[in-house]
Amino acid sequence: LAEKAIGAVVASGLKLMVLAFVIAVVEPVLGNIKFQGAEIPLNELWSVLLTSLACTFLSWQAPRMASGLLAGAPSIGV
Repeated sequence: LAEKAIGAVVASGLKLMVLAFVIAVVEPVLGNIKFQGAEIPLNELWSVLLTSLACTFLSWQAPRMASGLLAGAPSIGV
């Protein structure tokens, strides 16, 4: 009876640990992003936008993939 409750607590803890790891890796990357001057070139704008979107996607999907691996059903699809 308690197996599902304990499993849910472990799964939630694992999701939080994965999310904390992703945030710990992403935070310095986003903190070091700076533009060269007052006028922002288009290539710098796109690189910052794509970096931010990739970090957002990773922080959104990584806990879900970790819980899928814990449940025994690895899923690589989005």
